[in-house]
Amino acid sequence: MNGTSYNGVASTTSRVETRYDVTGHQIRELVDQAIHGVARPRRAVSLARQVVDSGMLYSWGGGDLNGPTLGISGPGLGVNDDRVVGMDCSSFARYVVFHAFGVQLPRTSGAQWSASVPVRLDRAQPGDLVFPVGTRGVDHVQIYIGDGLIAEQYQSGTPARIIPINPVDEIRRPIGIPL
Repeated sequence: MNGTSYNGVASTTSRVETRYDVTGHQIRELVDQAIHGVARPRRAVSLARQVVDSGMLYSWGGGDLNGPTLGISGPGLGVNDDRVVGMDCSSFARYVVFHAFGVQLPRTSGAQWSASVPVRLDRAQPGDLVFPVGTRGVDHVQIYIGDGLIAEQYQSGTPARIIPINPVDEIRRPIGIPL
């Protein structure tokens, strides 16, 4: 206890020591929850905008968890995409979700649809996946970036872009990202 006097009035203070028994795992969990709530969706927006701002081209079959790669070409596939370094729609989604949330999505848009759960538009958060209505992800996937906008790699030879979301499209949250 320390005794102090202020204008003739004695005051006594004591030091109270509180001990919290918290494991490193619990601390990491709390920090992770805070990050999921704020920083990770912002990171998803930042990553998607970086790809768009770079002018990265769509390349069918191109891209992996580390970023752009050469695509593939063939009958019914992207023409000359085997000579284009870029990403297709599903590798773009994989890249953003992995680096923002640490969740590894499957390679194709259809498998990504299966590895996600429905979310209403009013509950959507940046990093959610958007699929054209009725396709079950077979044709295309986009990334919700907030404010009614999506980022996408659309078709061979075109750069990544940001456009308004179609309100009838299906929004899904990858399994592993809290609802």
